[in-house]
Amino acid sequence: MDSIYCIHRWPRQSSRRSMMSAQEMGQEINQEGYSYVTGLIDYGILSSTERLAADLIARRWQVSDPVISFATAIAVWADRTGHVGVDLSRIEIVLGQARRTPGNSTPANTSDVYDVDGLPPLPSAQAIRTALRSRPDIVRLLPDSPGTHAQAAADLSPLVLWRDRLYTQRQFVDERSVAEQIQARCVDAVIGNRAAADAFLDTAAKALDESQRGAVEMVLSRRLTIITGGPGTGKTYTLARALGALLSAEPNLEIALCAPTGKAATRMQESIAAAIDEDFGVTAETLSALKPLTIHGLLGARGISTRFRHDAARPLRHDVVVIDEASMVSLQLTARTLEAINPNARIVLIGDPDQLSSVEAGSVLGDIADAEGSSIRASISTLSTGHRAGEAIVTLAQAIRDGDEAAVREAFANSPDRLVLVETNKSGPTNVAEHLANAIAASISARNYAVSGDGVSAHAASVSHRVLCGHRAGPAGVSDWNDYFQQSIGCTGSNYAGRPLIITQNNPVTGLVNGDTGIMISRGGRTQAWFPPRQAGSEPMEFQQVQLPPVETAFAITIHKSQGSEYRHVIVVLPPDGSPLLTRELLYTAITRAKESVTLIGTASALTKAIGTVTERGSGLIEALS
Repeated sequence: MDSIYCIHRWPRQSSRRSMMSAQEMGQEINQEGYSYVTGLIDYGILSSTERLAADLIARRWQVSDPVISFATAIAVWADRTGHVGVDLSRIEIVLGQARRTPGNSTPANTSDVYDVDGLPPLPSAQAIRTALRSRPDIVRLLPDSPGTHAQAAADLSPLVLWRDRLYTQRQFVDERSVAEQIQARCVDAVIGNRAAADAFLDTAAKALDESQRGAVEMVLSRRLTIITGGPGTGKTYTLARALGALLSAEPNLEIALCAPTGKAATRMQESIAAAIDEDFGVTAETLSALKPLTIHGLLGARGISTRFRHDAARPLRHDVVVIDEASMVSLQLTARTLEAINPNARIVLIGDPDQLSSVEAGSVLGDIADAEGSSIRASISTLSTGHRAGEAIVTLAQAIRDGDEAAVREAFANSPDRLVLVETNKSGPTNVAEHLANAIAASISARNYAVSGDGVSAHAASVSHRVLCGHRAGPAGVSDWNDYFQQSIGCTGSNYAGRPLIITQNNPVTGLVNGDTGIMISRGGRTQAWFPPRQAGSEPMEFQQVQLPPVETAFAITIHKSQGSEYRHVIVVLPPDGSPLLTRELLYTAITRAKESVTLIGTASALTKAIGTVTERGSGLIEALS
């Protein structure tokens, strides 16, 4: 059997060893030539990536101490798994929470998962500290002050130990950059014609609630504003009025709107357009003409490089930069973005810190929202009043955010017309067919429209419902659910009218971006892909299938892919009980994609685990900002 499945190797040793402490056992095994890194690979926590990094450092700096190799591997592991550094005092807790899938290091690829019940012998936190302090040629030691970003960037030691948090050098440099940029920009800003801004608000902002008015005032008066809020709190509605006020005060302002993905940028444009009304006067035309870009597009991405055309030496020209869906932005991309924005520009970050964080390392928006520094707090505005028509969804989302399972179940019980909870066994979608009738009917309707060549109606029917899954494979995964819907409407393959599409890669030739949704329709005796207009007044886009960038069937998509999108009705399929993806953030993100109604499918125990499991991402940013 592959060693990856040998979860309990050490307890099978002699009785004397079974009575030893983990530290003693670690010392004995280490003397026998045992590698801590190999042990965690056997347990399915570390991967070959970490082993290669540890081996590289060992060869480059002549490291013979296995504790140093272990520390190197853990620092790289933290980066790979979303953490920014690892707190040595909590290292066993953090590793004990690690999960992985048999034979596959990416949990999203399968539903066959298990918990790591124990850990192999590990060096103690004190042993790690002692080993690191003995090698100042490898580790930059910072017992108190983290120093400046410039100092961090100039020191090329591969590891950094700040207080009790161990970083890779790149992570530490990025964290220092973000901390310094945020702190430097938490200052008052000057506005041109304040009277003109106030006159605009007297007309256009009559419907704002108190928290929304506070957010608008913050945008006008502060260099940096962070607007947070849950679903239906009017974040984009508030932003539109803040931008209208700024343009009233300074008509020649250059404003950049951006979001982490193409779909989120498109959704941002749609939301701002919907928020503009006749009260905006002459500013309406300027706002309507703004075209949100992806962050990479705004900065000037250069292929797969992490460097951009715009940086601190070549900053953006814009006077105002707005970043929507900021919870999805990684630490590294946040650092590059802030560095590229003119020091005198206004920055507005908008997002929901309770949603899933970025796929890459960091939870920057959440860390900023949790920081305690007085200058930081003066730049954060939290919208708390729900204004969306789907009040039941807002109530449910609040209960999930609070981790209150009783309130979650009460929300379902109180709104059976909007919220449906389907508790199942583990046998898959066939047990819940009766709850899918509306979604199947919508898919059949979409197919009928598509066969007739009506792309507008076909796409509208298709996106009215969406199945959202945590995993890509398995009975609770995207692949099986897409197969189920295809069979339900009597279609197979990839070239049929009525096949819903989602683009998975930006493509400048077609203008399609990651997250765009479309549908295959019949046109002139053949099928081709139809995508809705990019903005009001423009034409829909149609392509032959061979012209498309990478694309997937989209009856069902992952919850991660759904970020930045909204659907009239969502069917949320919880991962199986043992899945590492069962977290409060995943459930909250899925629920808040719905505008009107939700069907939640999963076992009772999976729901309990999801509500009770909060994702922990290590970071020193809160401490640095506070």
